[in-house]
Amino acid sequence: MKLAEAKRLSLPAILAVLGHHPLKTLKNGHELWYLSPFRDETSASFHTTYRGNLGIWIWNDFVEGGGNVIDFAMRYFATDVRGAIEQLSSLAINSDKSENSAFNSPKKGLNKVVVSDRQPTLVLTQTKRLSMVLGQTTALSNYLTVTRRLDPLIASNYLVEVHFINSQSGKQYFAAGMKNEHQGYEIRNPWFKSTVGRKGISVVKGKFGTNVAVFEGFMDFLSALTFYQRIDVRKFEQLIDDDVIIMNSLAFQQRTNEVLLNSHYSKIELFLDNDLPGKKATSQFLADFGGITEDCSHVYNSVVDFNEFLINRL
Repeated sequence: MKLAEAKRLSLPAILAVLGHHPLKTLKNGHELWYLSPFRDETSASFHTTYRGNLGIWIWNDFVEGGGNVIDFAMRYFATDVRGAIEQLSSLAINSDKSENSAFNSPKKGLNKVVVSDRQPTLVLTQTKRLSMVLGQTTALSNYLTVTRRLDPLIASNYLVEVHFINSQSGKQYFAAGMKNEHQGYEIRNPWFKSTVGRKGISVVKGKFGTNVAVFEGFMDFLSALTFYQRIDVRKFEQLIDDDVIIMNSLAFQQRTNEVLLNSHYSKIELFLDNDLPGKKATSQFLADFGGITEDCSHVYNSVVDFNEFLINRL
C-alpha cells in the first residue's frame, strides 16, 4: 500500500476493525464520535470527519490533537510512517470512498486481525540520562541538535531518554521525553510524538517562583532557552529562575489556569503558537489574568512557534 492510498482509507472502518464503535453519528454519517481509542474515558472526546473536498477522513482528540489516517496509525501503533502503512495494510481496509463508506463492512480476511476492547498501551520500561556527548552522534542527539537545533546541554538538562513498549505489538521504542504532572512522559523522536502514561501538563520549578512562562510544548521551551542563551543572557537567566508551565496540549488550558491561580504569580509570559488555536488560547489567558499577562509570541511572529523560529534563525 502506498502513502496516498493509505491516507484515503476510511477511518471509521479502521476503528471498527480495531474494536472501537461510534457513540454518536452526525452529518449523515460524515462525522462520528467515539470514546478515545488512546485512553479510558466515559464521555466521547474523539471524533472523525470526512472531508469531501479532499477525499480523506481526519480525526481530532480532545487531549491528543488530530490529523489524518496516517497520523492516527502512527499514534495508535506507536510507530513511524512506514510502520503505520504496514499496520494499515495488514487490516485490509477498503480504500474506495463512497457516501456510506463510514459503515463499510471489512473485507474477508479480517478474521486474522486481533481485536481488543482495550486501547493499545505504551508501557514505560525504563528512563535513563539523555546521552549528548560531544563527538558521539545518536539518533536522538542528531534529532534534537541538528533537526530541532537545540543546545545539547540544555536538552540533556531537561529531557531523559524514555524506553517503552507497545503492549499490542510487543515492539520496543525509545524517545526523548519530559515528565508531566501525572508521572507520564511527553515523548518525541524523529518519527513521532506521543505520551507514555497519562497525559498532563509539565511544571518546571525555578529558583524563585514569582513569575512564570507558559509554552505549548517542551520543544518550544527548550528552543527559547537555546535562543536566549545566545542573544540575551539576561532573558535566558530569567527563564531559568522563573517557573515554567508546558501545556502539552491546548486541551489543558483549564488545568493551566488552575495552576496559575493557585500559584499567585506576579507575572505570566505567554509563548503560545501563532496559529488560530494558539491565538485563541492567548486571548483567553489575557482575559482571565489581565495586566500581569504578557503575550511574547511577537518574538517569533513570522512563524508558528519558537522552534520553527529557532530553526530558521540558525
